[in-house]
Amino acid sequence: MGLNTVIPHAMLEQYQTASLEHLRQVSDYLELGQGVWYSSDDTAITFFDGADCPESRPEGPVKMHFRYGEHNSSFNAKNIFFVY
Repeated sequence: MGLNTVIPHAMLEQYQTASLEHLRQVSDYLELGQGVWYSSDDTAITFFDGADCPESRPEGPVKMHFRYGEHNSSFNAKNIFFVY
C-alpha cells in the first residue's frame, strides 16, 4: 500500500483509448515534464503518487485523485511521446 503507480508501456499500447483518456485526466501533471510528477524508462511510466510522495511541488498542481479534480489544461495528451 502506498506505492507509486507503474503502468507498463505494453499496457499503454494494448489499451490505447483508455490510456489516452487517463493521460488526458493527468495532463496537468505531465505538462511539467519528466522528473516532477512522473518518470518514464524503457519499460514503464511511473507516477509519483504513492503515500511517501509529497502532496504538492513548487512546479505545479497539488496531488489529487484524478476523479476529484477538474483539469482544464490546454495540454494535449496525444502529443506525449515516450522513449522506448
